[in-house]
Amino acid sequence: MTWTTLTSLLLLLGCAVTTPIKKETLSLSFAPEEAKVITEETTQMFRAPLCKGMFVDNWAFSLKVYLQNVQWDSREIGDANWLRIRISNKADMSNILCDNAKAGIAEPVNFCPIFTYKKKEMGEGDLYIEITASAGTPTYQYGLDLEARVQKHGKFAPNAIPEAATAVKALTIETLEQIAVPYPSNLVTGQTGQYKIPYCFEGQAVYRKVTTTTLVPDSADTGAGGVASFFCTNAMMHNDECYRSVSKKKGSSFYDPSGAKINTVSPKVKLEEYGPVYILVLAQGDWQKEIKFTITAKLKNPGDPEIKGKEEL
Repeated sequence: MTWTTLTSLLLLLGCAVTTPIKKETLSLSFAPEEAKVITEETTQMFRAPLCKGMFVDNWAFSLKVYLQNVQWDSREIGDANWLRIRISNKADMSNILCDNAKAGIAEPVNFCPIFTYKKKEMGEGDLYIEITASAGTPTYQYGLDLEARVQKHGKFAPNAIPEAATAVKALTIETLEQIAVPYPSNLVTGQTGQYKIPYCFEGQAVYRKVTTTTLVPDSADTGAGGVASFFCTNAMMHNDECYRSVSKKKGSSFYDPSGAKINTVSPKVKLEEYGPVYILVLAQGDWQKEIKFTITAKLKNPGDPEIKGKEEL
């Protein structure tokens, strides 16, 4: 056994205790599970669950919509292939934070400008998105992405300024899934980094499944190494740190010790542990090697097994 291998093994087994040199918070993206289809002159609605803004106060939000089967054309003289986009902090859309077709806009664009979310001003806390199709094409296929990012260095987007609007009749509202925006980072062999994902767990599902993947890019350097990852719920934290030993006691779904370039953990988070989650990443490889990696994660909406507790935890 080489010294490099022995050192990595000792670190993995927890014989050498290290404090994370990085503590970062990942941004979130709210999106449907799959591309949506809408017929002309009809409306669809979506909700981004924010837990009353508990974890995203003063974050910057932006929305973009992508047409997939036709080219966006909102010119007054043109094909009229576009979607009206409105964002509100009320389910009845009586408070509008963004409207891409409000008076004074000559050509509606496919996005809403970035704005700062203030939980004290948002009432219900969640954000609602209304999509209405123009009459240019019988059906549209589209995707949407509402992104929420931590604001740093004192550079803040403008505050959202609600504008009163006529309340609309209640429609079926689809809850968007929560996805961590891919987060690139780097550590030196033996170092750990701790990454917070402020998911909004809501409802009374018996458990929710979170999948987190850490990817090390391919390299011609055979000593580039990989990572081990350890998952913690907020209830598992001690002194604001996720300890490897605690994750290992929870079971194999809470950690991946493989040191592989693709490292995945997919635990089921119990109802009593709902809250922000954390991923602790341990860099492994040749001594003093820098390991670059990208973290991705997703919280799926609950289905019947999660809601009814049919599957064993």
